[in-house]
Amino acid sequence: MELLSTWLARQGPLDPRAAVRWVIRAARTLEALHLQGKVHGSLCPDAWQISGDDAAQPGALVRPPHRAEFSSPERLRTHRPSPADDTWALALTLYVALTLYHPFEDADETEVPARIRTGPVPPLVAFGLHDEGLQLILDRALEREVLQRTIAVEPLRRALDQWLAEDAPLPPLDGLEDLLSLGADLPGF
Repeated sequence: MELLSTWLARQGPLDPRAAVRWVIRAARTLEALHLQGKVHGSLCPDAWQISGDDAAQPGALVRPPHRAEFSSPERLRTHRPSPADDTWALALTLYVALTLYHPFEDADETEVPARIRTGPVPPLVAFGLHDEGLQLILDRALEREVLQRTIAVEPLRRALDQWLAEDAPLPPLDGLEDLLSLGADLPGF
């Protein structure tokens, strides 16, 4: 297995169906993590170990150092990870896996928060992907206004399940046990 970031740098963007299948598997792992009162807090392409573009192969979530450009707008204010922050980062990782473009990355790290709060995420069509359904899912998950955004992993996963339209449910990724011991606690747990 190799990190998703390494695979993308070597092979290029994932096919949309393969990217969505990997994200669904990661979402199932995150749902279980959130049910245990934990958050990942560091989702990005460096947090996924994959076995290529076939999401039926082994894969795992790991916890690398946090990357500011994958923070939700709320995390920028509170500096605390949350399920909503994990959902934002999951959607942003899907976007990067599809496009190879990091919309909030900046050489000057002090500019990252401003880019997240104000910078637009180019539509998929700018990268040659013409899929209105997938674009709508990403638009909802990367909406800056929290009251208009998909803020939980389960609704994001269900939307991606519907987009994928496969009969057999995809299993979660490995790594839940490690994440439970390393993940940040949710407030109140």
